[in-house]
Amino acid sequence: MNLVTIFVYVCVGALIGIPIVAAVILVGRLMIKQFSEQRLKVIGVSAPAVVNSVRVGTAMSSGSGAETRREKLKWRVYFDVLVQPQDIPSFQAEFMSLLSDFDREGIESEKKIWVFYDPNNHSKVTFDETDSFRAQRIASEHYIQTLSEYWEMDRKYYAPLRLGGMRSEAVILRHEKIIDGSSTPGGPILYRFWLDVIPASGAAFRAETQMMGQNEEAFAIGKKIYVRFDPANTSLVAIEHIL
Repeated sequence: MNLVTIFVYVCVGALIGIPIVAAVILVGRLMIKQFSEQRLKVIGVSAPAVVNSVRVGTAMSSGSGAETRREKLKWRVYFDVLVQPQDIPSFQAEFMSLLSDFDREGIESEKKIWVFYDPNNHSKVTFDETDSFRAQRIASEHYIQTLSEYWEMDRKYYAPLRLGGMRSEAVILRHEKIIDGSSTPGGPILYRFWLDVIPASGAAFRAETQMMGQNEEAFAIGKKIYVRFDPANTSLVAIEHIL
């Protein structure tokens, strides 16, 4: 093998190797960045921040093969923000986060976002979520938690009362929605009722209870209903039927 052939092999190898090395370095940096962001979300402090300016840079692909190309795509998003912690003075911060199209939706200058920052080093900041998404998430978590608590109450108290409690007429004094899932077709609506319970024997009493329902018009003030209650504990009342 002459020197010319060797030189050609070396050049070709270099041309092939350089892009591979560059790709490896890029992927390595991406993994380090994602690890740093995840760690900051564990050890950092959550705080609101006002966006002074935001700039979307280049995109890169990440994730497993099970994801679509759009789901894998992450954008370098450069932030200049005023972080506003609850217990310390506000401070300026500049940082870059890797965000999907979904994550960066609604991010604009002068809008509020939520970030995590290192309490020992305010130069370390990363994006958490938009203010609108946070509000939706908290509302959704409250909705699920409240429904879970109601089903537990129904299992422990209301269902046994409907089967074996003392039957009585009652009148609706007022009611309110606790949670409203009507935005979804057939979504549950949970009501709280204040009732005037009128047993066939014994003194009338007032009680509070809950029930799932759909037709709010059926729950008019003054409406007569039937309930079941525990004579030994009149604070436990379950609605049996609304006339």
